[in-house]
Amino acid sequence: MMNQDALQQKGLSLFLVAVFSFALTSCGGSSYPKDQLTQRLAEVCKREYGLTVRAQVSGTTLGVLVELPGLVDELRKSASADERALMDPPLSVEGRYTEGAFDFRVEVKTPFKLKHPGLEDDPDDGKKEPSDVMKKLRRVSHIVLRACLSTDAKIDFYTIIARDPGSEKYDLIFSGHVLDTKMMQYYAISMGEFRRRSEYSVRRQPEALAAEIVEAFLIDLRRRSVPELLSAYTARTKRFEAMLPKMIDVATIVQGNEQKLFDQPWYSRQIDEKTVLVAVPLKPLADPGTLLFVVEVKEGMGNPREMPGALLDILRLGNRELLPEAYQKYGPPETWKDSFYLEPLSLPVFIAKQVARRALASAEPIPDEKEEAELKKLPKDAQKMKRLLKKNKPAPVVKKPLPPGAATLQDLAQWVTADLAYVTKIYQFNQYREMSLVDVEKGTRWQVPAAQVELFRKKDPPKISPVP
Repeated sequence: MMNQDALQQKGLSLFLVAVFSFALTSCGGSSYPKDQLTQRLAEVCKREYGLTVRAQVSGTTLGVLVELPGLVDELRKSASADERALMDPPLSVEGRYTEGAFDFRVEVKTPFKLKHPGLEDDPDDGKKEPSDVMKKLRRVSHIVLRACLSTDAKIDFYTIIARDPGSEKYDLIFSGHVLDTKMMQYYAISMGEFRRRSEYSVRRQPEALAAEIVEAFLIDLRRRSVPELLSAYTARTKRFEAMLPKMIDVATIVQGNEQKLFDQPWYSRQIDEKTVLVAVPLKPLADPGTLLFVVEVKEGMGNPREMPGALLDILRLGNRELLPEAYQKYGPPETWKDSFYLEPLSLPVFIAKQVARRALASAEPIPDEKEEAELKKLPKDAQKMKRLLKKNKPAPVVKKPLPPGAATLQDLAQWVTADLAYVTKIYQFNQYREMSLVDVEKGTRWQVPAAQVELFRKKDPPKISPVP
């Protein structure tokens, strides 16, 4: 299992270089009419670069999925050579938007200070000749951004999913706002500022996670009792009584013949952010039907030591081409490979996540001077190993007093409020009633009404106090 933080940090740098090394040099000579947008985008990728992509629109989001073998290896090579990838962020920040309010949840791991990141580009950007993999990513990104700037469709956001079809099954996802792309085109913002406005993530492919859960369940049919299966594989939102007869039915059909089902193609399709359908034909068991598993997958990379999801439902279909009414809109399972799930981005959620990223980028760990001095005495490889071991070690229960110059959560609350005022101004968004920041550990909350948020951009902002 790879180091997610390493890929996140270095991968974003490589992704941005790929996207903008020449993506904004020619945005005018192509037309992508609304009713032909996705078809034309795929055709241009195929005609100009020989690349097969899938494109679709969800709401005001244009999305493209491209398979790039070797992409994960490319990112791993870059991340493993980068000492910065071993630096653990001193806090975690999550930004949400619910019921007309921005809500930020913070958990402090180590002492930190707050510092505005510079607007300069990454010093490593563009110094090396890109690999073939990154050239392909660059070409797809170029066409996606060109389409965003040349279409008459209402497109506010874009999402590029770069999928490595290798055995590890990882996706790299890059999302952004078309307004920022236009500003980058006219040099109104720097690459550093664009980096802070964009969303980048690495994940295990949801379809792969769902298939792993189904495979593990089928294998466990002969190794575990039904009560154990219910406990291990039932989603928390489902009642055991509802799943019990379904699991018994599957056991009756499959038990002892699991391998026959594994030696054939399965079909899977993600239908929302956390749900994937997995269709397992029963033909190898001389049955014309299909088992349809509705799987809930967990967000993120997936922890190899725990189940990456659970079962929401199991349906036995008499004819694999006839899906239940709720799923008929997705078409026959054999066609699922031609589509992918695209989450429609919304402006307030995009803003909440961006402010959280800005807060995280502004927080710098305050190193232990004595510990750093001891580290410098070691060879570089030993320094890297010790930093990595420390990063993976649980935080001590007893916390030391804050060192001089360390910021408090009170300071962070002021900082986040000012950033929220700045970001909502960028996108002209004022349809919210308040913002809040919560200390996850202690439950302390800071809260500011929307009408006062703008005041925190001024030279002498008001002082925010915890809610009693």
